[in-house]
Amino acid sequence: MRRWLSLLLTFFLLLPACAGAERYDPDSIEEAWRQAVSLFSQCAFNAPYEDETRDQLIRWVDRIRIYLDGSPTKADIRQVDSFIMELSLRVPELPWIVRVDSEEEANMVIHYCKLSEMESILPQYVEGNWGMYSYSYHPNGEIFKATICIARDKANQSARNHLIREEIVGALGLTNGHEVYQDSILYRKWTTVQTLSDVDWLMLNLLYSPHVFPGWNHDQTMQALESYYIKNPV
Repeated sequence: MRRWLSLLLTFFLLLPACAGAERYDPDSIEEAWRQAVSLFSQCAFNAPYEDETRDQLIRWVDRIRIYLDGSPTKADIRQVDSFIMELSLRVPELPWIVRVDSEEEANMVIHYCKLSEMESILPQYVEGNWGMYSYSYHPNGEIFKATICIARDKANQSARNHLIREEIVGALGLTNGHEVYQDSILYRKWTTVQTLSDVDWLMLNLLYSPHVFPGWNHDQTMQALESYYIKNPV
């Protein structure tokens, strides 16, 4: 446990700062965890694209196999591969995540498609979005499938770089955005932030913490996180 926390705190100290009046900028490690746990309550227990609560923690437990469909650019492929490597390094408890060569062996498919095609791929498509995702999970809270769409004919490379990170983070289980920190990949208003912020990485590590489990309700989860990461951070 101490080794895992030391590794994560090292990541926290090395992550680059982002400009912006409302950036995530805690004054101590303890305050960083406190703010991340508070924001986690909103991002992990609300459904995407709406404000309905979901009183169940959901996350992946098996290997995540990503397939890129459609017409991704070479830069798109590099971005996905780079993000997979970042996730593997910075979220130690995340299941093994790899990119595969066929849709048949994938359980997370990323479609680089035209905007006009998104609704046929994702029936719940919300007009105006250049990137969206859906996910499926078992009654015990284990996610087993995800579909992501990126509008390649609308979003330029910078926007696609942002969207791919935002949608993958959502499909991993941080399913709702917020209006708190502008440097966060989950900030609801449109940005082209290219990297995850400190709070995003901390929330992903909270989601895949060994001290909480898929299927737990909000109160169970928050009590455990507060106990391990706020009351007893080291």
